[in-house]
Amino acid sequence: MERKEENDEDSPSQREEALKEEIKARLSTAEISNIRIENVNDPVKPFVYAFHLRVPGYAERTGKRIFLQPAVFQRGLGTLFSASERKYEIYFHYPWRELDEVIIDLPTGYALDNADAPAPFSGGEISEYKPTLQVTSDKRTLIYKREFFFGGGGNILFPVGAYPQLKRYFDGVHKQDNHAISLKQAATTATQTKN
Repeated sequence: MERKEENDEDSPSQREEALKEEIKARLSTAEISNIRIENVNDPVKPFVYAFHLRVPGYAERTGKRIFLQPAVFQRGLGTLFSASERKYEIYFHYPWRELDEVIIDLPTGYALDNADAPAPFSGGEISEYKPTLQVTSDKRTLIYKREFFFGGGGNILFPVGAYPQLKRYFDGVHKQDNHAISLKQAATTATQTKN
């Protein structure tokens, strides 16, 4: 709903510019191409962004390993609740659902090094966090999917007393979103030919 309201009166080129600015605000070296924005004015279908993203310097390199955070869209975001205490009720305007699919082409000469997916967890009918990590059979492409919903059963208003539990839950989401995987430089074997 928020995305649709933010974009409904903009032209297609204004929508693309707004998306580029949003991504560059967190990933300054981002290069975005092949942008497709769907269902802006459709009241039923979900709002969709699809694009190619190249981010030089995104991963961290240490020796023969590269570390990267597959939850690209959550990178650089802080925790939802930073205060240790709350004085007022917590109200979300509506329930929401996020579905992310990130396809990462692994760099030549590197392979996954015991890569594991972030841990899924649930808040019962109210919420579920479900990330998955797959590798194509040729081991060259990583597919990360993240499914998150909150507000199931119409639960969008929480009393002050529920704040510690709510904060822990969203801190857990933030922690899993910052999960990093490692890639290891593949061993190269030199062959020598004799004349």
